[in-house]
Amino acid sequence: PHTMFLSIVPFLHTLTQNTFFSNSPSTSSDSSCLTLHSEHLSTPSLIIDKCQFHKNMHSLHNDTLLIEGNIVIRPHVKAHKSRYIAKLQLKEPIVIGLCCQKVKELEEMLPLFTPGDTRNVASIKQTLLLTNEVVDSYRIEKVIRANVKCEGRLICVVDNLQVLDKFLDAQKQLGEGYLLQLLVEVNVGQNRCGVEPHSKQLVDLVTEILKHPKYVKFAGIQAYHGANQHIRRWEDRRDAVDEVSRKVKKSLDLIYEKTHVSCGIVTGGGTGTYEFEASCGLYNEIQPGSYLFMDVDYGKNFDRSGLPLSRSSFPSSLFVLSTVISKTADESRVVLDCGLKGISLDSGVPLVYGRPHLEYTSGGDEHGILTSKDERPIALNVGDKVLLVPGHCDPTVNMYNEAYFVGRAKGEEQRRTLELADPVERKIRIDGRGPGI
Repeated sequence: PHTMFLSIVPFLHTLTQNTFFSNSPSTSSDSSCLTLHSEHLSTPSLIIDKCQFHKNMHSLHNDTLLIEGNIVIRPHVKAHKSRYIAKLQLKEPIVIGLCCQKVKELEEMLPLFTPGDTRNVASIKQTLLLTNEVVDSYRIEKVIRANVKCEGRLICVVDNLQVLDKFLDAQKQLGEGYLLQLLVEVNVGQNRCGVEPHSKQLVDLVTEILKHPKYVKFAGIQAYHGANQHIRRWEDRRDAVDEVSRKVKKSLDLIYEKTHVSCGIVTGGGTGTYEFEASCGLYNEIQPGSYLFMDVDYGKNFDRSGLPLSRSSFPSSLFVLSTVISKTADESRVVLDCGLKGISLDSGVPLVYGRPHLEYTSGGDEHGILTSKDERPIALNVGDKVLLVPGHCDPTVNMYNEAYFVGRAKGEEQRRTLELADPVERKIRIDGRGPGI
């Protein structure tokens, strides 16, 4: 095995220098020219099942509920943080733009929306929404400069009059005549950010924005409830979104009553609840992110028919490749080289792909421990590789600088399961990773 590894090293170096591994979707991806397989990658590595990834994207982007309801999708970049994947999403007619959670993510996606930039792929109608609050002057100035670069195609959220004043001051100094579009964020039950629905603070914010048409434009409201995404039973998720919808309607009615202005954008919803926001008659865009990858936690949700999402709408396409580095003499456990630094445990432990009888427990920063749940043998040796399905996709992706798209061997394109011998077709950068700024 040592000799074989040494023989692979020069090959890996050659491939990583090759322009085949670019960040452009237009790059040729003829996998027949490659002999690199996922089992050859160093570990831990982030793996994307190309076939399932595209099936997940096609499933949501062609959902008849959205199409017939004229609901557009604004995918959330925080799930993948990759300019390459964002380009794929922006090519879809139903996609109205992108969501970013951090200014760092926004800056990495900005070239896609910047006229004159060679990386620009967004249409003139597509916009970039920063879904989180930005409150300090340093980041607000970065946002205003970004809005100038993309010629007014940026949207921000606010929930505070003092922060709005900072945006106005920065716009007056740096805006160069480009309006900054603003959404007022409404707290619809998660008690995170946002003004209370049907409140004086909501009216005051909208009214103040409307006073400054030279610098800012009131574009609508953001009403997102993250915790609802992970309610397990379909009926319970529906009921939870019904409660959200009542708060949204109160907010929309109050805004119109006090200002005689309608909200052009009503945005929210995610992978777990989008069908309910889309059908309630109030939202006109949704913000799913995890649908491309999915994870163990989302897979525990049930759809309307009672099937888990992992077996119905959106099976997992994201994995972490890990190597067995130790094994007990009695074969009661093996140790992997993937611990807290390589996979997120905040939403639970990962599953071992294709080996449901194995159970992962944390072994610390660099180690994971596998044991058998029953009498079946572990059947792994030192040097063997396994695929782990992350408990939570977003923070797991955030740990990596790059990811590898893995396809299928020629003639096996219809095979549903991923195998370690499948070819690596592309390496992509995780452009927006990190804690953000």
